[in-house]
Amino acid sequence: MKQNHRQSFAIISAAILLALLSVLIKLHVHWITSFDTTVQTFIRSSIGFNAEPGVAAFTKLMNATETLMIVTVLVLILWVLKYKRQAKFIFINGILLAYPVNILLKAIINRPRPTLQHLVHVNSTSFPSGHAMAAMIIAGSMIIILNQLMTNKLIKGALIVALVCFILAIGISRIYLGVHFPTDIIGGYLAGLIVIELSNVIYFREAAK
Repeated sequence: MKQNHRQSFAIISAAILLALLSVLIKLHVHWITSFDTTVQTFIRSSIGFNAEPGVAAFTKLMNATETLMIVTVLVLILWVLKYKRQAKFIFINGILLAYPVNILLKAIINRPRPTLQHLVHVNSTSFPSGHAMAAMIIAGSMIIILNQLMTNKLIKGALIVALVCFILAIGISRIYLGVHFPTDIIGGYLAGLIVIELSNVIYFREAAK
């Protein structure tokens, strides 16, 4: 029961925050612009432009093709290990939901990209970040699966920390490369959280019946 309450709270809270952020962006609220500019400047100045090749290579891990490959490998590994329910779970999230939901949200909000120099090529609108959303969905799905399957708390904890760092690093990379506002990244994380929590509730609850 407590688990169901936690999941419901997470879904509702993330949905409210995503809706509020979307409205503020559509209204061009000044403090949102100030926040984006401040964070962009801080990240770019802190990392420095010498890191551009490495950051550009890293961020490609969540490009559509690379995402498909990563999810396919994870699905195959889980399937071979006889964790078929978990394999289907990450397939649904990573392939059937991640980018289709992101494309729909981008079309609704239709936010232009930052006017900063883009250090990688992009050809879609800005909010929410597809890379941040994909990272949240895929790594978040793996965190859920690790919590279900792993009993060694030390190893599980280390893997979860690594996955959380990956999620955060993907978001930072998109800001650094000039292709997303920080609020795009926050929106991507919120949208991804909603997807995996809804999927978690629906899929595993139905599978348990």
